Amino acid sequence: MTTITEVKMSNQSYNKEELQKEVDQKARASIQSDDGLDQLIRFTLDNFAYRYLETKNQKDLKSALVAEQTWRVESCESELLEALKAQNPQTKNLLIKKAKDHARKDGASVILGLEIKIKDTLALCKASVAWNSNNKEVIIAENQTKLEFEDLLDLRNRLAKVLEDACGVF
Repeated sequence: MTTITEVKMSNQSYNKEELQKEVDQKARASIQSDDGLDQLIRFTLDNFAYRYLETKNQKDLKSALVAEQTWRVESCESELLEALKAQNPQTKNLLIKKAKDHARKDGASVILGLEIKIKDTLALCKASVAWNSNNKEVIIAENQTKLEFEDLLDLRNRLAKVLEDACGVF
């Protein structure tokens, strides 16, 4: 015999499942619009730029579509003391070494970049730190991660975690 409590619990789980399906369908519809993927990638990159790339001199950074299915955002820090505040110890040591090797007068700067490239059902995420001196840019640290996704909803749900892993280089 089924009790009232069991019926209520059954209805709650059914309602929860139905609600989740409805939420997923709405999310898929918003992403699958003509510019849904572009909006998703830009929103994600812009949020990560705020967290990892902005400095007191570089504010309100915006990502851009730089090639087919490739988005990028970067900042250029010319105040080397700011740039030397990297959290990753290996990256910080490489920056300190570069700073010691170059005279202050040469106008050196540090370029931090984030990039996402989509190829079919694969997202390639890259975070990089480059040293720019005498108009010559050299990548001194880089981290790449990949995400294989089933559909755009899966990409939306898992992209931030994979991009976060790439940002370990900062």
